[in-house]
Formats: sequence, C-alpha cells, structure tokens
Amino acid sequence: MRAHARATLNKMLLCGTLALGAEVFSSIDGKTRTFYHTCKTRACPSCGYFQTLRFQQEVVNHLPEIPYRGLMLTIPDRYWEILRLNRQLLPDLVALGGGVMSDLARERRQAEVPLIAVLHTFNPELKFKPHLHVVVGLTGLDLNGNRLVENIFFSKDMLQKRWRYELLDRLELEVRQGKLRSDLSQKQLLEKIDYERGALWHIEEHGCTNKHALLAYVARYIGRPPIANSRILEFDADYVRFRYRDKRDDNRFHEATISTQEFSNRLIEHIREPYQHGVRYFGLLAPRVKSTRYHAFWRLLGQREPDPVHPLRWAEGLYLSFGINPLVDSRGNPMTWSHSLPPQLPVIES
Repeated sequence: MRAHARATLNKMLLCGTLALGAEVFSSIDGKTRTFYHTCKTRACPSCGYFQTLRFQQEVVNHLPEIPYRGLMLTIPDRYWEILRLNRQLLPDLVALGGGVMSDLARERRQAEVPLIAVLHTFNPELKFKPHLHVVVGLTGLDLNGNRLVENIFFSKDMLQKRWRYELLDRLELEVRQGKLRSDLSQKQLLEKIDYERGALWHIEEHGCTNKHALLAYVARYIGRPPIANSRILEFDADYVRFRYRDKRDDNRFHEATISTQEFSNRLIEHIREPYQHGVRYFGLLAPRVKSTRYHAFWRLLGQREPDPVHPLRWAEGLYLSFGINPLVDSRGNPMTWSHSLPPQLPVIES
C-alpha cells in the first residue's frame, strides 16, 4: 500500500473521535457541547462532502452568467492499467485536457475562455477508469482584451483528435525515456501507441449549459469519496455488498459482492497523492490571467463582478447540509468556545 494511502485511511478511521482532539463550546445556561476534530481528507465521506460544498460555493460565485458546455474526455480501457501503474501521469491528464480546449479557443477563435478541468478516476463499480470532465464557457475574451467573442464551439471530432494525439505524444515520450512502468516491452508499447493514433476516442457531452448544474455534477468528483455510505448494503470481515448504477443497462441499479480486501484495494486506488490537485483552471480562470484580464471580461459582459466569498466554515457547512446550527443550544442560546481537548489515541488491548 502506498504510504500516503495508508496514512489517509488511518486518519479516516479516527475522524470525529477524541483521537484527533476536540473543541468544547458552552452557553449561558451552562450547557456544553463537544465537537470532535475531523480528518479533513478528501477520501472521507463527511469531510469530502464538506469540500464539495465549499468548491461549489466559491467557484459558482466567480463564473459569469454565460452559456457553458460540459464535456467528458475519455481514455480507452486498454490504457487504464498503464495509467494505474504510472500515477505520476494523472496530473498530466488534467493539464493536457484543459490545454487542448484552451489552445483550440486561441487558435480557432483568437479568444480566451473560462475553463475548468476535473480528473475522475473511478466508475460506479469503483474500478480504475481515468477520464476528464471539462466545463468551458462559450463566450470568451479576444486575445487583445478589447471585445467579446461569442458562440465558441468546436466539434467533438476535432476535440477527440487533438486530445488523442496530445495524450499519445505524452505516453510516447515517457516510453522513449524509459520512465513508463508496464508489462510490455518498449517496442510493444510504441507499436500500441502508433496503432492507437488512427482509432476513434469517445467524447461525451452533458446536456445542460447552466453553470450551477454543471458544477454540481463535476464537484462530486473533487472532494467526495468514490462511493457513498448509502450504496453499501451489507459488509462483514470477508465480503462487501453494494449497489451501483449501470449506464450500459439504461441506468438500472445492480448489486455487486466482492471481498473486503478487493473493496479496500479499489478504494485505495482513488486516493490522490499529497499536493496532487484534481481540478485545474485554464484560460480566463488561470491564475496568471484571472488577476488581470478577467476584470475586463466582466465589464464587457455588463455584469457586476462578485465580491470574494469567505471560506465556508464548518458550522455553515452543517447548516447548509442538514439545516442544523451546531452553535445554538436546545433553548436557542448561542454557544461560545470554552476550551480544547488534546488528542488522545485509543487504547489497544493486547
């Protein structure tokens, strides 16, 4: 097991317990409430959901009211195992996919567009299936920053060709430098890549153009774990039974039963390495551009640029999620911080 994956699982097991410490709040009536620290890992169901809410709140606020397009850039299944063995290439997938869309807008329409690319590594059965979700604005700013460019649209055929060649070129470079781990020889890998250059890769498109709906969809793959607790139907020391939706069968629900070890192995594959981001911003949302030309984009649109959104606090997240204000006691009195409890590791009986 990867060291970071092991550390993440250990934190998840201690999430919401005194092993991570706690904060005690009290009210004027003398009532107290203890809030245990959380693990804050992206693989944790509760902590990941909080990160999802925060992403939606912050990003939706920074996107103007323009038409958007949601695309899914897929990768053939014959490359899934290669990417699983070479996890250092996963951040490159996001850079390549976002770069393809951004470059096409610059080359074909001489414009910069707001663009978000999100890495997704699992399918409903928790198997390793890397692909990209891209949200791109259909209105952009010309390269001189003087006017709007509208109706920016590229065919899926053009996109899949550029995406295919960019990714295959990246894999070929890794092979020729001897950095790619695989059971195949270098010659076999190069032959496989050359054959793939003439194949057709699939590009899927989301039907909606609303930024709220698109970001709500892609946000599920940023902070949340691969499976929700509600999908796990039964488990013990040997087996886990869970349900999943099969898109190949008209989105009908099916059940799968696998060993506990296999279930854990599948979950571990989707834990990202430290400092490895699953979302990247391009075009007008790129940090180097957003601080300068993005302001002109808002002015030309005739829309008021929103004020910065303060980070979502844990109490706000609980209220938005469950309608519960944790800082109010049973009589409606506000609760204030009293003291902290230091972390206390659980005692393991011999």
